[in-house]
Amino acid sequence: MVALNPLGAVILGDGANPRSWSAKAREAVSGGEFVTFSGANGKVGSDSSSFATSDIEVAVVKTSTQDILGYCVSDGASGAIINYATRGIYPMRAIGSVTGGKEVKFVSGTIPGVTNVLSGSDVNGIGRAVASAASGTNNFAPISLNL
Repeated sequence: MVALNPLGAVILGDGANPRSWSAKAREAVSGGEFVTFSGANGKVGSDSSSFATSDIEVAVVKTSTQDILGYCVSDGASGAIINYATRGIYPMRAIGSVTGGKEVKFVSGTIPGVTNVLSGSDVNGIGRAVASAASGTNNFAPISLNL
């Protein structure tokens, strides 16, 4: 899968309150790719003392219909612990029209990116565009994640 930014996950801002988690990668993951839950159920108990970072396992989001857990901020091999963000502002490739202030969604494909969520769409948005960008492989818009 190709990252939404060829430079990986580039943080533009986090509101002085970064929100990120760590998880075990079930496959190689690159910074700048979205991840989804991918593991066995029932690994987390009711007591925090039994929780381990490796209890949560993630894989790369490959289709626009998959649920998105976060935006990978570091590279990692299969089995490695990676970090993923749920908030923050990141430049992402505009695959469709991106309008500042509008909700955006992930679009999969040979070259993945983001586009506006259409009114009445049943697709979950990933955040809001901070500025507008025209559709294009080399056009990027700052996206404020809200996962």
